[in-house]
Amino acid sequence: GPRTELEIMRANVREIAQERFTGIDRRLLRVVDEDGVVQAHHRDSVEQSLRAGRFATLGRMGLAVEAGKGRWRLSEDLEQTLRAMGRRGDIIATIHHEMKARKLEISSSDYAIYDPGEAQAQPIVGRIAARGLSDDRTDREYLIVETIDGRAQYVDIGSSGIDLAREGSIVRISPTPVAVRDADRTVGQIAAQHGGRYSEDLHYLHEPNASERFVEAHVRRLEAIRR
Repeated sequence: GPRTELEIMRANVREIAQERFTGIDRRLLRVVDEDGVVQAHHRDSVEQSLRAGRFATLGRMGLAVEAGKGRWRLSEDLEQTLRAMGRRGDIIATIHHEMKARKLEISSSDYAIYDPGEAQAQPIVGRIAARGLSDDRTDREYLIVETIDGRAQYVDIGSSGIDLAREGSIVRISPTPVAVRDADRTVGQIAAQHGGRYSEDLHYLHEPNASERFVEAHVRRLEAIRR
């Protein structure tokens, strides 16, 4: 059923310290001026308190700096950085869940996210410890590979439906060549029209009829490139 006001308030307060893109951040970006500055003051005292707490968190993360009394300058890549951090946090939680469910004793310090598109990526070899869905809407899947160096590597395999990648199988995963995609060109066009900035809101302005899934795919592509 619908949430009570108390539940909504508790959810908002939890957002203050979260290392992911939050509703507070979205509201801040909607009122940022052309210099990237947001006023801390708000006519609603609750919203002002939320802003103050969030500014302190963003400041500690290097994503906001005080630009005078009651004014904060937000990082240009705030949204992309927070979304990437949030996704990383979700992936680490997934690895931990899978390791615990299978009683595999791998330290959390040895959890890693394998990105074959990264410039310095090297092949990995190991046993598939787990396979699952990362996005049930698009049937995207992941593998967790227990590599020969004792790490638990999360590998996004997309929606390819690789039949041979079964739990217990030994696999070797190699880097893939980086190619320019249609999503890259779209992100580039939007950024060029908005002073080098790209966000979900700007994408909807560029393509008002774009679906949420379509825009999210562009955000994920940008995060992959940034990694």
